[in-house]
Amino acid sequence: METMLFRGPGFEMQVPTNWLIRASPQHQAIFITPQREDNLLANLVVDLVRISSDVGLAEIRILLQRTRQDLFPDAEVLVEDEATLDGRPAYHCFYRFQHPKADKATLQRIIALPVDGMLVSLTASRTAGEAADLDRTLAGMIQDFKFV
Repeated sequence: METMLFRGPGFEMQVPTNWLIRASPQHQAIFITPQREDNLLANLVVDLVRISSDVGLAEIRILLQRTRQDLFPDAEVLVEDEATLDGRPAYHCFYRFQHPKADKATLQRIIALPVDGMLVSLTASRTAGEAADLDRTLAGMIQDFKFV
């Protein structure tokens, strides 16, 4: 798969050249898979949100746990631990939820950390199903994320 360097505000990462790239006032970058024969969908969202400079990883963990419980009360947490993003300690959670308007469950991975008064989060989502290629691609995009 061919990739290209994407430069966003304060970060850069390699992204597949055939993925759609979007942005919005709420999200600095949204990367979306093209249509697939198996109809599985995936995306990776990069968010940068201003927070108080004294907010640490423990507070971010609590905030994201509460947000997940509010949005997806029946979510099944598969993994919750610490990870790193560009060598910095980060909160990591991987979970499955069923949206009421969707036929298939969604798998979602979030990696978040405080950086210079910003909450930096990467949220990778995909339709549940056999998709090792999507998992590798999303993991590679997260692993390649660099602060600049």
